[in-house]
Amino acid sequence: MFETTVWTNGKPNTNTGSGYGINIPLKIRRSIFQESWDSIELDLDGSIIHIPLTNAFWNKCNEVRSPEIGKWLIKNNANTWRKGKPTKVEIIQIDGNQFKASIKY
Repeated sequence: MFETTVWTNGKPNTNTGSGYGINIPLKIRRSIFQESWDSIELDLDGSIIHIPLTNAFWNKCNEVRSPEIGKWLIKNNANTWRKGKPTKVEIIQIDGNQFKASIKY
């Protein structure tokens, strides 16, 4: 289990959910995530989504991004925050590349 924050590209779309993601701290990426994975499964309140792990994720962008993450944040009124205080989430590794996310209010 680890706690982290959500991410936005600065121009999120509240209709489609695009432009949102979850930060994966570098230390966690190195210790838990495996470069042999091409994607992860993420449980968002019982809805399982598949998120590709791109070359950018492994090289410079430590976020997992998906419109479904944005829709989940919007549904839970967690898609906006004060500058410098992004919404916190708790991530639990279920098994291998399977994770569960919960919003920390």
